[in-house]
Amino acid sequence: MRIFANRAPLLRRNQGKSGEAEALLTKSLEGCRRLLGEGHPETLNVTHNLATQYRIEGKYAEAELQYTKVLEIRQRLFGETHRETRETMAGLSLVYYNRGRLAETEALLSKLVQVDRRLFGDDAPNTLTSMSTLAEVYRVEGKYTEAEALLIKLVEMARRSLGAEDPKTLAWMNDLAGAYRAEGRSAEAETVTLDGSLLDRTKLDQRAGDGAGAAPKPLPALSVVFVISTAGNTKSMFTGEWETDVPGPPSQ
Repeated sequence: MRIFANRAPLLRRNQGKSGEAEALLTKSLEGCRRLLGEGHPETLNVTHNLATQYRIEGKYAEAELQYTKVLEIRQRLFGETHRETRETMAGLSLVYYNRGRLAETEALLSKLVQVDRRLFGDDAPNTLTSMSTLAEVYRVEGKYTEAEALLIKLVEMARRSLGAEDPKTLAWMNDLAGAYRAEGRSAEAETVTLDGSLLDRTKLDQRAGDGAGAAPKPLPALSVVFVISTAGNTKSMFTGEWETDVPGPPSQ
């Protein structure tokens, strides 16, 4: 028997009715906990979705509490390299970032990159996005050497899997140029090259403030999904649907 409509909160969210979505998820979670128990997959799905809703609303303390509960249980039941565990790790890392807890963000994202490599492969979109997110955190922390090393790997992988002219590849090359500039290596920034050819600067999105002293940029989407259960089978839908307009961390 279905005890809640897991699609309804998503529909409310897409209609701009965040308050109604939160209320529906809260009610659903109460029913799941009462009838199924805290560790049931259905309960975990709803808890994850409520945490995501809180995060979207900027209620980061509430989101962290729920994500942390789900992550602990999913790690125990499924292990770290399970897709649903991965989704909760991604959501929690965004919460850490938005609360200005960069060291915790870095640690969790470092783990997430390794998980994505094992789950999806080195050149998969999720893996590339996780790497770019970690590189951005390094930049915000002022760890330009680490950001540079990771971005070099990222660009190499992106050129191989997406192509040299892909917008994401070009954007990550621009990020690499920004890392060089932050280290005072302007000449290398102007001729970012990994295969002997000069970077076509006219094709880059020249974002203001690349490099040292730049304001934190929004983190890329981490494919945190709204989990939907149908006929007892869990599947992830609307990947990235809720990952727009993720703000940067508060000023330190």
